[in-house]
Amino acid sequence: MNETPTLNEIKSLILAKTGISIPTPCDCKRISLEISKTLGKNLSETTIKRLFGFANAKHSFSKFTVTTLAEFVSDQHAAMTDKGVLAANDGWQHVRDKASAISSLTVKTFKNRSSIPYELTVPRKFSEEDFDLFLASEQSYMCFISQPGYGKSIILTQLAERFLTTPAYEGNPTLFITAHSFFSEGFVPVSLGEHIKSLLGIPSHENLATYITRHLAPTKGKFVIFMDGFSDHEFTNDLKTQVFEGLINFLCTLENVPHIKVVFAMRSATWIRFYNKVRHSSYLKKKWFQGSFYNSNEVSNVPLLTGEEVDQLLSRINLAGKATISPELKAQLKFPFHIPFLYQLKDEDSYFSYFTSVISHELVSRFVYDKIYLPGEYTQKLIFFRKIITVTDYGKLSAALKDELLDEIRLDVKAYAELLSDGILIEETEISDRHPKEYIRFVHPHIFEYFLFLELLEKFTVSDGKAFFEFVSKTYTNNQTRFELYQWMIRYLVRNGELSSLRHLFKTDLDSFEKNYLILFIAESLYYRSKSCPDTYLLIDQHDLHDIMLNQLMHFDLVDSMYREAIIMLLQITENPKYLTAYHSILLIFDLLTSNVRQITFRGNLLEGLQPQSWPANPAKVSLNALDHMLGNAGEINFIDDLRNTMPLRDSAELTWQEGVQYTLAIMLSLFYSEEEMFKTLKHLFEKRRRLFSRRTPFTIFNMSVFALVNSWLRPDHPDRLPMEKSKKLERILFMLDQGKLRFRITNFTAANIKLMYAISLKDSGQFEAAHRLCLECMEVYKRNRLNLSCLFTYRLIIKILIEKGDFKKVEEYNCERHRFIEENGISGKLQPFMNESIK
Repeated sequence: MNETPTLNEIKSLILAKTGISIPTPCDCKRISLEISKTLGKNLSETTIKRLFGFANAKHSFSKFTVTTLAEFVSDQHAAMTDKGVLAANDGWQHVRDKASAISSLTVKTFKNRSSIPYELTVPRKFSEEDFDLFLASEQSYMCFISQPGYGKSIILTQLAERFLTTPAYEGNPTLFITAHSFFSEGFVPVSLGEHIKSLLGIPSHENLATYITRHLAPTKGKFVIFMDGFSDHEFTNDLKTQVFEGLINFLCTLENVPHIKVVFAMRSATWIRFYNKVRHSSYLKKKWFQGSFYNSNEVSNVPLLTGEEVDQLLSRINLAGKATISPELKAQLKFPFHIPFLYQLKDEDSYFSYFTSVISHELVSRFVYDKIYLPGEYTQKLIFFRKIITVTDYGKLSAALKDELLDEIRLDVKAYAELLSDGILIEETEISDRHPKEYIRFVHPHIFEYFLFLELLEKFTVSDGKAFFEFVSKTYTNNQTRFELYQWMIRYLVRNGELSSLRHLFKTDLDSFEKNYLILFIAESLYYRSKSCPDTYLLIDQHDLHDIMLNQLMHFDLVDSMYREAIIMLLQITENPKYLTAYHSILLIFDLLTSNVRQITFRGNLLEGLQPQSWPANPAKVSLNALDHMLGNAGEINFIDDLRNTMPLRDSAELTWQEGVQYTLAIMLSLFYSEEEMFKTLKHLFEKRRRLFSRRTPFTIFNMSVFALVNSWLRPDHPDRLPMEKSKKLERILFMLDQGKLRFRITNFTAANIKLMYAISLKDSGQFEAAHRLCLECMEVYKRNRLNLSCLFTYRLIIKILIEKGDFKKVEEYNCERHRFIEENGISGKLQPFMNESIK
């Protein structure tokens, strides 16, 4: 006569009888109906949920419940007990088939739970290599450990599927189960080993390790048990202890059993608690396979995605090749928890060709909403964040002392535990003067910066942005947090349509890189907003945003790609001919320096269509005149003189963007005539706008550097050249400004021009090697940004240096290189006589 089954066995028998492999809450109602139909007795759906751990069990099951359950599975129990008399070989094959069936269903379940379609996930090379090393090792168990969202469940699923389907593992059975399949509220198995025996139909009198060893020893095979589902949220504290003890007891039975391998996954916070229970056992520590990437500081052995894996992922979700993914976003996607949110965004809008962190900020925002706000009961968590921000002096310290947060922790221990388990916060211990101190910090800095921004936003909620930008500028000087807070505030102002407040940003101390990046970030944020908010263009016009942007573009940083991309993106968010003309005119400046006939023709046609006749320096005519010179046509002979005479030259210290664009167009066009004409244009401008050039602004320094460079190139006896004393004074001023780049906000283009001017000075003093070296440094900057006229100017200087040095072999080499450069870049041959004029 069969013995009455235990609760553990009853649970397995119910699943076997009903044909359910992986139970879900929805199955509990079906089981309740089956019991009622079979026995005529009623057990509620809630009772079944308690049995399988889907509802809390506040008391033990009643005798009636246990008896009814035992009666329901009595026939199944007898049948499974009878299977113990099967022949050994037949029994082993049954075990293998059963394990394979359970594993396949578990794999299917986890595939369906994947946050992105499973077929889009990428195999982790590190996990496959570590798994193979583990199988060949003497260790008994390995655990994939990381903060949540790093894809541990997917890793286990991929490994289990690979183990099931790869011929190399044929003959090695595997069992993939979840912790909830044998641990749940109100029900704890006698042991994990007994549960596995019951699950697979192994006779109860058999010892699991002995049974498996007997069948696998001849082939030296491995029985691999994959286990997942150890999330802290899914177990109460008491049950968590039982889970750990059950797993530890099972691992202890594997001593000298090389044929059973256990692979599971835990969050970092869960692993810390588990490891504290095994660290005192030398055997269990010895049998743990750490993995190749274990980091004790981060308590993780799951590395970030590699660049190759990110590219593979982008290709699978159909983004690679269709969008230019910025390096910053690619770096962020190495953190796997961002990928589901990227996939959501891809479904909403497939445009991802942003150069700045617009998408990165959107991913962080969605992550916070999903992990903090969406689950509910977030109020206490926000109190934690506020306290941490206060204790760290608004982010000036890297972590908060735990002792200073004890009151908040006591208020809601559960919320605090969830923040640790969810990988939002992390505890760290530091030994100081032999006394350990516990600190708490955010795991990811960008999550901290998000909540720091919200705290500061609330502090300055009644302001128009001015107080916020001023506070951040003064408080976070020389700190990356300052730049991140600027971007969060820009995003907030753009999303809420408060665009005029952006003008306060540019009153803070920004270097040229920061300014270029933030202008581009604003433009891309507006473009992103316009895709879902039709009123964006109207708001831009209402707040005169393009005037704000254009006034900030007057530093003409022609060697920063962000500057050019900002203009291109600003073109995408306006339909006003006035602003379209302005942006295309700035791009025409790039075109003139690139000296590509096709590009200048294209730009000229665009400008002609905008009909900018009201501009004294008509950009359409500027492009036509430049083309005349490039194609060898006579054109308007007096055009440059007329241009100089009609430029707006009011004696004011202030510069409008209209003036800045027109002045720069005239200066760059002058170079197509000769350096002398460029010198005349600059000199004319300096004489008429003395008050403007008395200020050390990026625009004036930019023009001073060009003026000094051309002046130093002219012959000492040239009638237009400045007297030697004034020339040297101008050079000293520029050297001084260059030394104080951060203070005077000199652009990289201006810095390159000053360096080239210094090379001419070194040449004149006979320091040819140093002069040549500086020229090559400038050439690298100019070539990288396709400023071809600047490159040709530099080639002339290098050749002149080599002639004066007497190195005629090098002169010939550079002449050939220059001709090749002209051909490769499509520069008109009609410009060559000017560029090849004899070296004086």
